[in-house]
Amino acid sequence: MQGNNMRFRHHVAELIHIDRFLIREKIRKAQGQVAGVLLDVGCGRQPYRNEFKHVKKYIGLDRVNADVVHDLAAFPYPLEKASADWILCTQVLDDLPDQDAFIKELHRLLAANGGLLLSASFVWELHDLPHDYGRPSPEQLRLLLERNGFKLVELQPVGNSWTTLGQVININLLNIMLKRSWWFKLLSPLLLMNSLFFYAVGSLFHNQQSERLPLAFFVVARKK
Repeated sequence: MQGNNMRFRHHVAELIHIDRFLIREKIRKAQGQVAGVLLDVGCGRQPYRNEFKHVKKYIGLDRVNADVVHDLAAFPYPLEKASADWILCTQVLDDLPDQDAFIKELHRLLAANGGLLLSASFVWELHDLPHDYGRPSPEQLRLLLERNGFKLVELQPVGNSWTTLGQVININLLNIMLKRSWWFKLLSPLLLMNSLFFYAVGSLFHNQQSERLPLAFFVVARKK
C-alpha cells in the first residue's frame, strides 16, 4: 500500500512540473537528428526513453537504477572514449560542482561530430543540498560548451515568465500538500489544472520580454 502511494505521488509530481512538458516538446522536435548509440547521462527514471525507440542502442547512466551506475561527479565515467553518437542530458548540470569537467567528459564520450541534447534549469528551488551548484544563464551555457570543444547549434528558452509562475505556484502548493497525504490526493487535480492553464497562457502570450524568465534552457550542440 505504501509503495502504491509513493508511485502515485511520483506520477503526479511528474505531471505538475511544467518544464517536463516543455522539455519533451523540445526533444520531439530534435529527436529526428538522433541516430546510433544514445547515452542518457543523469537518466533518473528515464522519462524520455520512449522518444528514442528508433536509435540503435539506448544507455542510461546515473547514480542508481541505470544501465551504467556511477557517481556523475566522479570522472572519467566507466565508458570508452567515443562510445556514443548522441548524448541526452536533462536538468543535471546544476547538480555538479565542476561543470567544466562534466562537459569535457561528455565531449570525451562522444564520437566525432557527435551530438548533444542538453537542458539546464534556470528557475528551480534549492534541492539536494549541499549538492546544488548554480543555474547558468544563456551566455554562461554558450561559453561553457564552446571552451570545452562543442559548437552550439541551438540555444532556446524552455517556457517563459507565465509557465515559470505556474510552476512556482505548483511547487509551493506541493510542498505544503506532501505533509498531509489526504490534501495531496484531494487537491492534486487542481495542480494539474494549474499546469494546463499556465501552459496554455504561456503558449498564447509569449514575447522577448517574457522569455527573460524561463524555467530552463535547451541546447543542441555538436562535438567539434
